[in-house]
Amino acid sequence: MCGNDRDGLELAFGRAPNDDGVVAPLPRWVEQIDDMEMSKREEAEWRRTEDERRARVDGTTVMISARAFALVAGPWLRENAAGLSTRDPVMREPLDIAAWDSTQMCAKLYRALHGRDCYQAGEETGWDDPVQNDWNGSAKVVLLGIERSQRAWSMLASCTDDRVPATLAAWLLDLRAGVEQEFPDAWNFRRPGFDD
Repeated sequence: MCGNDRDGLELAFGRAPNDDGVVAPLPRWVEQIDDMEMSKREEAEWRRTEDERRARVDGTTVMISARAFALVAGPWLRENAAGLSTRDPVMREPLDIAAWDSTQMCAKLYRALHGRDCYQAGEETGWDDPVQNDWNGSAKVVLLGIERSQRAWSMLASCTDDRVPATLAAWLLDLRAGVEQEFPDAWNFRRPGFDD
């Protein structure tokens, strides 16, 4: 999501040496970052802006729905996963998928909503492409997780007498529609190395 493969690799692994094995020094401005401090007034303004943004993001229908989903899915998994996976080893994979996605979905969705809110507020985000940007990338990861998780919950529903997995599978279909409405370009985002 860095815009090009070189920047992504540098972010992940550090600066690469040149052909002579010499690693270029970091730009001077990087060294000065530690010396930067906010004034009390700047800090108060930043906190106020972030509190307002958090309230907007947390108040969106999709964020409320995703958090409510996690509040139902988490306890059900804690109460049922051990027994189901012991009774039927085939259940391990859908249980693992459901558990992983239920914990990641809110964080990824929050990142998408937060990034888009920063951009819409005119803040410098480093992203100017209407499709290839951090919020569409994060939203696409959410949508992929929803698809995978929806299949897992559907499998859990077909193998148990419990209505909760079927309810959660249906809930994810509604959540997917909400995320697609919030981020209509998310499916068009191309993940370097994954979608090429």
